[in-house]
Amino acid sequence: MFVLEDTIAAIATPAGTSGIGIIRVSGDKSFEAARRILKA
Repeated sequence: MFVLEDTIAAIATPAGTSGIGIIRVSGDKSFEAARRILKA
């Protein structure tokens, strides 16, 4: 079970060869998580 305040990430593009890949990040700390992933 999850709590509405949880921060989650999931792959949003299908498996296989592609020109782009999308990761969906949702939750209160989504900007912090994205900064850590992108090292910005």
